[in-house]
Amino acid sequence: MGDVANVVSGPAKLFVAPVGTAIPNLTGNVSAFAAFTDVGFTDKGVEFDYSATDKDIEVDELTSPVDILIDKEKVEINVVLAETTLENLYFCISGGTLASATELTVGGKVRPSEFVLGIHGPGPNGGTRQIIVYRAMPQGNPKVHWQRNDKTMFAAKFRGLADSTRADGANICGIEDFGT
Repeated sequence: MGDVANVVSGPAKLFVAPVGTAIPNLTGNVSAFAAFTDVGFTDKGVEFDYSATDKDIEVDELTSPVDILIDKEKVEINVVLAETTLENLYFCISGGTLASATELTVGGKVRPSEFVLGIHGPGPNGGTRQIIVYRAMPQGNPKVHWQRNDKTMFAAKFRGLADSTRADGANICGIEDFGT
């Protein structure tokens, strides 16, 4: 029989910091992300997607693979930002430069901006779950649509990148549960 305490619901918070920001020790408290920017309200939550592409290792003598290797891994964070600040738009745009709180310029960058991402949300048994993505680049194509009868929002998509200073199997992100 299942355990209802392991059924999780509720919103998560997304935090963004420039790459080079010290990676915090996850504690289960939102204060772990004190050096990060809280992107504020979201629409439809924060989505964490992991996918892997496997490669079968086959030999002539057998009809099924003898092993499977991970060929590629991908971590993506998708979120729709309901707070339409220039800083939040900067987080969505690959080639943006945030000159000040009131000025964002776009165009001519060769490499996308790079960030560290933190996610703080509910976990099993009433606890919390925290995720840290060590390196991420914006991959979205944000559109801004102003209209009379709905709010303006920014869709953001971040792609996690390997951090070569970390061990294999632990170089894209870390996920921890607290209070479970």
